Amino acid sequence: MMKNLNKWGLSIIMVFLFACCTEKVGGDFVDPSPDGSGNGGGGNPLYDAKTYKEKSKAVFDHIIKHYSVNGTNYFLENYPKQGGDRPVAYFWSHSTLFTGAIWQLALGYNDPSIQKVINGLDEYWDVNRTPFAFQSYPNEFGGGDRFYDDNAIAGLDDVLAYEVTNQPSFLRRAEDALAFDMSGESMDQGGGIFWSEQLRLNNPGNPNTVKAANATALSALLALKLYKITNKPQYLEFAQRIYTWNKNKLQDPADKNYWNDVHAVTGVINKMKWAYNSGAMISNAVLLYEITGNVEHLNEAKSVARASYNHFTHDVPGVGKFFPSHDPYFTMHLLRGYLDLYEVDKNPEYINTLIMNVDYAWKSARNSAGFFLEDWSGKTRGREAWLINQTCMVEIYALISDFKRE
Repeated sequence: MMKNLNKWGLSIIMVFLFACCTEKVGGDFVDPSPDGSGNGGGGNPLYDAKTYKEKSKAVFDHIIKHYSVNGTNYFLENYPKQGGDRPVAYFWSHSTLFTGAIWQLALGYNDPSIQKVINGLDEYWDVNRTPFAFQSYPNEFGGGDRFYDDNAIAGLDDVLAYEVTNQPSFLRRAEDALAFDMSGESMDQGGGIFWSEQLRLNNPGNPNTVKAANATALSALLALKLYKITNKPQYLEFAQRIYTWNKNKLQDPADKNYWNDVHAVTGVINKMKWAYNSGAMISNAVLLYEITGNVEHLNEAKSVARASYNHFTHDVPGVGKFFPSHDPYFTMHLLRGYLDLYEVDKNPEYINTLIMNVDYAWKSARNSAGFFLEDWSGKTRGREAWLINQTCMVEIYALISDFKRE
């Protein structure tokens, strides 16, 4: 991820470009089945994996094989490497692979490559500035800016790692990440969390000096999860405060989904909508319902779930209903929200549609190297070389495996 650019602006440009390319592309991953049937059996788990657990592991191993930077604990941002790529991946990309590695542990695997990913994440931890936090590029390559959304995401991953391994170091780092996110709150525009520490401190007039729905929603979610572990009241108070701000400031009253951000100085709202903002707010509402017993939170979770499903899915002729043709990592966060809600309301509708999507992608939306097209329907290719668009599939298949109790 090129964090020195506005990642939302870049995504908008890419979405436009993909929309202009509507010719059927489909997958070109040729099945090497020995009998020529196309039904696998050649020993390649990228074809032969049957369970979602096996599919998660197969994709994870394939990423390790092709994206690893030899002799290091780092990975490439793109495979094949693209012109202009820096030596190793940005933090956001590596952290998504960290999530996949922890899920491999949760599924019962324990390969050396898992520890390689875990160790590599340590290189992005910055103790030269306070509060301590993850930065966008590794220390040995000069470091980088620090982002509140990145740290909330990584903190959530560390909570998962703590729950899977019971290692206190992961819990401590999750609390440190939350402390950084809490430092990003201010009363500019009435509350909420900034997106970028550097812009907040040094360039308030920059167009990207914003209070962001993602940083706010994900920070609230991290605080709620840590509250359930530690019972520290300041975590619950913080989460409730910024959750309420996000809902009041950035929720579109017309359709219940979330606008992307509000400029901290001008108050201008960027009304772009992304799936992960709705997903995180669904999870927040479910957790608040579980913690407080207030049924209004459960009703809100159901409302946003329905709204997000209506907004972010579309019909693909001849195939079925699909989530967006771009940014599957954001759709993964929406899946997390749906799964959290399912534990309460037992409605599998949204989850089943997404399962159909990734089942289709497994068979029909992969390139000749076996990696997924960004568009699961196979209508366009998208940024298939980008690490994030592959690592999110590791978690998605793991989440489905867990959902189906494999």
